[in-house]
Amino acid sequence: MFPTSSKTNGKGIRFSKPKKNVYNQYSREDLEKAIKGVKDGRETCLGASKSFGIPRKTLSDHVAGRSSLYRRAGRARNIPATVENAVVDTVIAAARAGFPLTKRQSLLKVGALVKSLGLKTQFKDAIPGKDYWQGTKKRRPDLVIRTPQICASNRLHVMTRTVINKYFDDLEKLLNELDLAQKSSQIWNCDETGLQFSPDASKVIAQKGVRSVVARCSPSNESVTTLVCINAAGTTGTAMPPLCVVKGKTTRAVQSSATHDAPEGTVWTQQANAWMNGDIGVQWFTKVFIKNCGEARPQLLILDSHHSHEVLEMLELAEKERIRILALPPHTTHKLQPLDRVVFKPMKTAYKRHCTEFLAANPDKTINKLTWPGLLRQTWAATMRQEPLQTCFCATGIYPLDRTKIPESAYLLSDAMRSIAVTQSEDCSMNTGQEQEQEQQVEKDVE
Repeated sequence: MFPTSSKTNGKGIRFSKPKKNVYNQYSREDLEKAIKGVKDGRETCLGASKSFGIPRKTLSDHVAGRSSLYRRAGRARNIPATVENAVVDTVIAAARAGFPLTKRQSLLKVGALVKSLGLKTQFKDAIPGKDYWQGTKKRRPDLVIRTPQICASNRLHVMTRTVINKYFDDLEKLLNELDLAQKSSQIWNCDETGLQFSPDASKVIAQKGVRSVVARCSPSNESVTTLVCINAAGTTGTAMPPLCVVKGKTTRAVQSSATHDAPEGTVWTQQANAWMNGDIGVQWFTKVFIKNCGEARPQLLILDSHHSHEVLEMLELAEKERIRILALPPHTTHKLQPLDRVVFKPMKTAYKRHCTEFLAANPDKTINKLTWPGLLRQTWAATMRQEPLQTCFCATGIYPLDRTKIPESAYLLSDAMRSIAVTQSEDCSMNTGQEQEQEQQVEKDVE
């Protein structure tokens, strides 16, 4: 039965009266049984109402056809469910294809659709507002707000199935030729990343409602380029010591750093802008890679096709040492580079956390060449662990070799860009043909 409240009549006798504004305190199955019982003539509307705890007015409306079992509560929708779902599906598909819409853009699209269909709505200027957006999110929980990853346009054109398949063909050929398909400890990947003296602060605890929370940071925006090299085995010790490039023109830039606090075996060098270049690449290859890759031969080193790596001297040294170098296709590292895919993000997250904790615990110190090496050691110990090192080679399909690890969604952007280019080319050719016909007609008129 539905909830009741006790009251007294004029003679002091207490009686029960159904509470008002009681909504949906019954199951749909009970409602269906009650409707069927009344329609079959087994019960009256009042009797079924008491038996199943359903308001009599509600039951009579359903029996008379004035209300439907599938009718949703509240005011009728401004936009039909089929139209709304079609719009949401289109927005989600656009995001997958690399053309995501903002919330405002999607609401403007809905408003344009409302106008084109001639729907009568309560939207101001036919454009949905905040309430409609909140309702849509409740009806479609698969719709969320996300911060997109920025991808350069040149990567959109290069990330094609043809390019990726050729890369995996070359990789498979090398692994078979060198007999490394089952020798993960002889497959290496290297890449560099920059660690700033003043990184973004990690999240901290504060009182709810406080508008801003201030945290200390280093006064210097200087950064150190760190070259990392790992192999596919992922066991302890398979990450080579890093090579750190500090900003400076002479060795004094290195001498002013607390190099003894860095991870064991770290190699230090300097460059005017703390960037990698060809000479530093050769220096790393001789002082770090050859020294730490072990005596087993042959070895495979996979790296970016960056100009600092593509130097003749390094290739000659690699050939003498029976080390093969495979360059990743240009502008594809966001999907194919193991360190980019798995390691560098948690590494920078750990680095930010250690910097924030260090500044909070040492109010009289800043992050500089004296304190940075110690923070790198902490970050290195927290990041270079077995699980992520193994995962990154698997995620990029290098070891075990599996080109299907690159999902179809990785090619959606390039497919969309090529489709646009083809359409523009066809339009251009059509316009050119029309211009030629007009020129020929003018020549005839002149003759």
